[in-house]
Amino acid sequence: FMQPPARLPAIPVNPLSSHVMHFGFIVHDRVKEDRFYKAVLGLRPYWEGGMQDDHPTWISLQLPDGRDWIEYMVVGTPDTTGIPPAMSAANLGVLNHFALGIPDARAAYTLLWNGDRLQGQDQTPKIGRDAKWQLNLL
Repeated sequence: FMQPPARLPAIPVNPLSSHVMHFGFIVHDRVKEDRFYKAVLGLRPYWEGGMQDDHPTWISLQLPDGRDWIEYMVVGTPDTTGIPPAMSAANLGVLNHFALGIPDARAAYTLLWNGDRLQGQDQTPKIGRDAKWQLNLL
């Protein structure tokens, strides 16, 4: 959580979304996280995956009363704390992330491209390991 700025940034005439459908964050101990998110808040399993099929490190839990979800990004071991010292800012941005709800990633990309709003970005829309269209911007 953070204090919002005194003056909020201007909203573009053609915003992409007004809905954050999920967010992901670094965790080190899935069991401890489950005690809070599943046992206390009532989130339920949604999807598991990762870069390797036999080793899930992306654990998605759906909200009890909706379609949105959170995503554990498992890093290190349960006794690890904090951000790994060698982690790059780009990798940190991949792990600690949020996803806007948009009807079509390709249309969103086109809107950003036509509005000259992709400076410094080299990603294009793609299908993620969870079989959903995505556009990863850092």
